[in-house]
Amino acid sequence: MADATTGVANTGSDTIAILGLVANYIIAIGVVFAALSFNSSQRANHLQTIMRCTNEFRVIVRKIQEVNCKNPLNNAGASGAGSALSPNSYNPAIIKKDLLGLFNEQLFYIKKGYIPKEICLEWMNTIYINLKNQDANNLLNFVPNDWAHFERVNIFMKYVEAGNISIQQLNDIYAKYYRWPF
Repeated sequence: MADATTGVANTGSDTIAILGLVANYIIAIGVVFAALSFNSSQRANHLQTIMRCTNEFRVIVRKIQEVNCKNPLNNAGASGAGSALSPNSYNPAIIKKDLLGLFNEQLFYIKKGYIPKEICLEWMNTIYINLKNQDANNLLNFVPNDWAHFERVNIFMKYVEAGNISIQQLNDIYAKYYRWPF
Protein backbone atom coordinates (compact mmCIF):
# COMPACT_ATOMS: atom_id res chain seq x y z
CA MET A 1 0.00 0.00 0.00
CA ALA A 2 1.42 3.44 -0.95
CA ASP A 3 2.00 6.20 1.59
CA ALA A 4 -0.38 9.12 0.89
CA THR A 5 2.30 11.81 1.17
CA THR A 6 5.19 10.17 -0.70
CA GLY A 7 3.52 7.68 -3.04
CA VAL A 8 6.03 4.93 -2.01
CA ALA A 9 4.77 1.42 -1.33
CA ASN A 10 4.71 0.27 2.30
CA THR A 11 7.09 -2.74 2.13
CA GLY A 12 6.88 -3.63 5.83
CA SER A 13 3.35 -4.97 5.70
CA ASP A 14 4.03 -6.67 2.35
CA THR A 15 7.07 -8.42 3.80
CA ILE A 16 5.05 -9.63 6.78
CA ALA A 17 2.33 -10.95 4.47
CA ILE A 18 4.89 -12.80 2.35
CA LEU A 19 6.61 -14.24 5.42
CA GLY A 20 3.23 -15.39 6.74
CA LEU A 21 2.48 -17.11 3.42
CA VAL A 22 5.90 -18.81 3.38
CA ALA A 23 5.40 -19.96 6.97
CA ASN A 24 2.02 -21.46 6.06
CA TYR A 25 3.62 -23.42 3.20
CA ILE A 26 6.42 -24.66 5.45
CA ILE A 27 3.89 -25.79 8.06
CA ALA A 28 1.79 -27.55 5.41
CA ILE A 29 4.85 -29.37 4.05
CA GLY A 30 5.83 -30.34 7.61
CA VAL A 31 2.38 -31.76 8.31
CA VAL A 32 2.43 -33.81 5.09
CA PHE A 33 5.94 -35.08 5.90
CA ALA A 34 4.86 -36.02 9.45
CA ALA A 35 1.81 -37.89 8.13
CA LEU A 36 3.92 -39.81 5.63
CA SER A 37 6.50 -40.64 8.30
CA PHE A 38 3.78 -41.83 10.69
CA ASN A 39 2.19 -44.00 7.99
CA SER A 40 5.56 -45.52 7.07
CA SER A 41 6.40 -46.20 10.72
CA GLN A 42 2.99 -47.76 11.32
CA ARG A 43 3.37 -50.07 8.30
CA ALA A 44 6.83 -51.15 9.46
CA ASN A 45 5.46 -51.89 12.94
CA HIS A 46 2.59 -53.93 11.48
CA LEU A 47 4.98 -55.86 9.25
CA GLN A 48 7.19 -56.59 12.25
CA THR A 49 4.15 -57.91 14.16
CA ILE A 50 3.15 -60.15 11.25
CA MET A 51 6.69 -61.49 10.92
CA ARG A 52 6.97 -62.19 14.66
CA CYS A 53 3.65 -64.04 14.76
CA THR A 54 4.56 -66.00 11.62
CA ASN A 55 7.92 -67.01 13.06
CA GLU A 56 6.30 -68.06 16.34
CA PHE A 57 3.74 -70.12 14.40
CA ARG A 58 6.55 -71.84 12.48
CA VAL A 59 8.34 -72.78 15.70
CA ILE A 60 5.13 -74.24 17.16
CA VAL A 61 4.33 -76.12 13.94
CA ARG A 62 7.86 -77.57 13.96
CA LYS A 63 7.24 -78.86 17.49
CA ILE A 64 3.92 -80.35 16.36
CA GLN A 65 5.65 -82.08 13.46
CA GLU A 66 8.30 -83.46 15.78
CA VAL A 67 5.69 -84.74 18.24
CA ASN A 68 3.72 -86.28 15.39
CA CYS A 69 6.84 -88.12 14.25
CA LYS A 70 7.37 -89.38 17.81
CA ASN A 71 11.03 -88.57 17.27
CA PRO A 72 11.85 -85.04 18.41
CA LEU A 73 15.03 -83.67 16.94
CA ASN A 74 17.63 -83.61 19.67
CA ASN A 75 20.15 -81.37 17.93
CA ALA A 76 22.91 -83.82 18.89
CA GLY A 77 25.92 -83.30 16.72
CA ALA A 78 29.02 -85.44 16.38
CA SER A 79 29.94 -84.51 19.93
CA GLY A 80 26.71 -86.03 21.27
CA ALA A 81 25.93 -82.82 23.11
CA GLY A 82 22.29 -83.81 23.64
CA SER A 83 19.09 -81.85 23.35
CA ALA A 84 19.19 -78.07 23.22
CA LEU A 85 15.46 -77.97 24.02
CA SER A 86 13.80 -79.04 27.23
CA PRO A 87 11.66 -82.19 27.28
CA ASN A 88 8.63 -79.98 27.98
CA SER A 89 9.15 -78.37 24.56
CA TYR A 90 7.51 -81.47 23.08
CA ASN A 91 4.72 -81.88 25.59
CA PRO A 92 1.47 -81.74 23.57
CA ALA A 93 -0.35 -79.91 26.37
CA ILE A 94 2.29 -77.16 26.37
CA ILE A 95 2.29 -76.97 22.59
CA LYS A 96 -1.52 -76.57 22.67
CA LYS A 97 -1.23 -73.70 25.13
CA ASP A 98 1.53 -72.07 23.05
CA LEU A 99 -0.61 -72.32 19.93
CA LEU A 100 -3.74 -71.05 21.70
CA GLY A 101 -1.76 -68.14 23.13
CA LEU A 102 -0.56 -67.24 19.65
CA PHE A 103 -4.09 -67.53 18.24
CA ASN A 104 -5.39 -65.32 21.06
CA GLU A 105 -2.75 -62.70 20.21
CA GLN A 106 -3.51 -62.90 16.48
CA LEU A 107 -7.22 -62.37 17.16
CA PHE A 108 -6.33 -59.27 19.19
CA TYR A 109 -4.48 -57.81 16.20
CA ILE A 110 -7.37 -58.74 13.92
CA LYS A 111 -9.93 -57.11 16.21
CA LYS A 112 -7.94 -53.88 16.37
CA GLY A 113 -7.68 -53.73 12.57
CA TYR A 114 -3.91 -53.89 12.95
CA ILE A 115 -3.27 -56.48 10.26
CA PRO A 116 -4.07 -56.29 6.51
CA LYS A 117 -7.25 -58.04 5.41
CA GLU A 118 -5.49 -60.82 3.50
CA ILE A 119 -3.39 -61.77 6.54
CA CYS A 120 -6.45 -61.62 8.82
CA LEU A 121 -8.35 -64.02 6.61
CA GLU A 122 -5.40 -66.41 6.43
CA TRP A 123 -4.92 -66.32 10.21
CA MET A 124 -8.63 -66.90 10.89
CA ASN A 125 -8.68 -69.79 8.44
CA THR A 126 -5.63 -71.34 10.12
CA ILE A 127 -7.12 -70.85 13.59
CA TYR A 128 -10.39 -72.45 12.53
CA ILE A 129 -8.75 -75.41 10.76
CA ASN A 130 -6.48 -76.13 13.73
CA LEU A 131 -9.13 -75.82 16.42
CA LYS A 132 -11.64 -77.92 14.46
CA ASN A 133 -8.93 -80.58 13.97
CA GLN A 134 -9.16 -80.35 10.18
CA ASP A 135 -5.38 -80.31 9.70
CA ALA A 136 -4.32 -83.90 9.11
CA ASN A 137 -0.75 -83.04 10.13
CA ASN A 138 -1.80 -81.75 13.56
CA LEU A 139 -2.53 -84.53 16.02
CA LEU A 140 -3.12 -82.26 19.02
CA ASN A 141 -6.89 -82.92 18.94
CA PHE A 142 -8.31 -79.71 20.31
CA VAL A 143 -11.55 -79.73 22.29
CA PRO A 144 -13.56 -76.64 23.32
CA ASN A 145 -12.35 -76.90 26.91
CA ASP A 146 -8.77 -76.33 25.64
CA TRP A 147 -9.51 -72.73 24.66
CA ALA A 148 -11.96 -71.91 27.45
CA HIS A 149 -9.37 -69.68 29.17
CA PHE A 150 -8.29 -67.90 26.01
CA GLU A 151 -10.95 -65.18 25.79
CA ARG A 152 -10.61 -64.08 22.18
CA VAL A 153 -10.22 -67.65 20.90
CA ASN A 154 -13.25 -68.71 22.92
CA ILE A 155 -15.38 -65.84 21.57
CA PHE A 156 -14.12 -66.46 18.02
CA MET A 157 -15.05 -70.14 18.13
CA LYS A 158 -18.44 -69.44 19.73
CA TYR A 159 -19.10 -66.81 17.06
CA VAL A 160 -18.16 -69.20 14.29
CA GLU A 161 -19.97 -72.20 15.74
CA ALA A 162 -23.12 -70.33 16.78
CA GLY A 163 -24.43 -70.15 13.25
CA ASN A 164 -22.16 -72.73 11.69
CA ILE A 165 -20.51 -69.84 9.90
CA SER A 166 -18.09 -70.95 7.23
CA ILE A 167 -14.75 -69.34 6.57
CA GLN A 168 -16.21 -67.89 3.36
CA GLN A 169 -18.97 -66.25 5.40
CA LEU A 170 -16.31 -64.89 7.77
CA ASN A 171 -14.55 -63.46 4.73
CA ASP A 172 -17.78 -61.81 3.61
CA ILE A 173 -18.45 -60.38 7.08
CA TYR A 174 -14.89 -59.13 7.29
CA ALA A 175 -15.16 -57.46 3.89
CA LYS A 176 -18.37 -55.74 4.97
CA TYR A 177 -17.45 -54.59 8.47
CA TYR A 178 -13.62 -54.92 8.67
CA ARG A 179 -13.68 -55.12 12.48
CA TRP A 180 -14.62 -58.26 14.40
CA PRO A 181 -16.78 -58.63 17.49
CA PHE A 182 -14.17 -60.79 19.28
